[in-house]
Amino acid sequence: TVTPTVPGGWVAAPVVVTVASGASASVDIAVRSSATAPADTYPVDLEVMTASHSRVSTPADFTVLPACERGAPTLVITEPAATTTPSTQRYAIAVTNHDHVDCGATTFTVAASAPVGWTSSPPSSAIAPGAAATLELALTPPATLVESSTAVPVTLSGGPSDVSAEVHYVLGCAPTAPVVAIQALGDRRYAIAITSQDLASCAIATYSLGVSAPIAITPASAQLAVAPGATTTTEVEVAADAPAGSHTATVTVVRDAATRATQTFTVTIEGETTDPGDDTEGGGCASSQPGGLGLVLALGLLVGRRRCSTRHGRSAT
Repeated sequence: TVTPTVPGGWVAAPVVVTVASGASASVDIAVRSSATAPADTYPVDLEVMTASHSRVSTPADFTVLPACERGAPTLVITEPAATTTPSTQRYAIAVTNHDHVDCGATTFTVAASAPVGWTSSPPSSAIAPGAAATLELALTPPATLVESSTAVPVTLSGGPSDVSAEVHYVLGCAPTAPVVAIQALGDRRYAIAITSQDLASCAIATYSLGVSAPIAITPASAQLAVAPGATTTTEVEVAADAPAGSHTATVTVVRDAATRATQTFTVTIEGETTDPGDDTEGGGCASSQPGGLGLVLALGLLVGRRRCSTRHGRSAT
């Protein structure tokens, strides 16, 4: 019979083992320290008593290890640069285990609470106390995502409590200069069409349109919203009192400081034409008074001349 002698408050039970004469045997003895025993090494006396009641004592040591003190892990997130197409983005998440050195390694997992239609791959890694490891989280949005910045909550599990954070998926837009087309509609009116060349992932863009010319054209400016790949049309009109001749007008369309397009068009306005019924020299009008030219010249200030009848061509092409 092997009987351990332990400190007060501890629990140990004697063990009976049968050993033949001249032989040897091993025996396991269960000893449980008290819950309040500080971490230390304690002496335990093992007394062996034979069937003939002879006694032999041998010392042993019992070591109480420190309790595993868990520490909240920390994480540092490195985000990728913005993308211009809906594609998989990868986030480097550095996790540090702050458990006491007497604790074993802990497996940490990072999970993303992505929106509906998104996919993610939750990485995990076993990390020793005091050590750090980098986990890579992959996020993939739906192909229909448009220009935006989406905050995605992430949770680090495995520590004494979960740690929450968030990553940001940034889908940008690489603006492209629009295509500008101008069409004459007649009666001094022109149609200006703006066609966006942006990718489908870009948001609806607002374009500033301006018209400059040596004659009055209205409106001289406008704001037009155009969806990616779509066309928006507006009309401008040449003033009715614009002078005859050919005039060059310039249309400028601006999306931002670095994205713009220009287009020119020519406005041709016909000059005045005289009434075919007026047969006086140089397109003048006949006098209403009798007499020759001399009389007309002499009396012109007194009797006057009849009013000319003319047509003014104001068509613009």
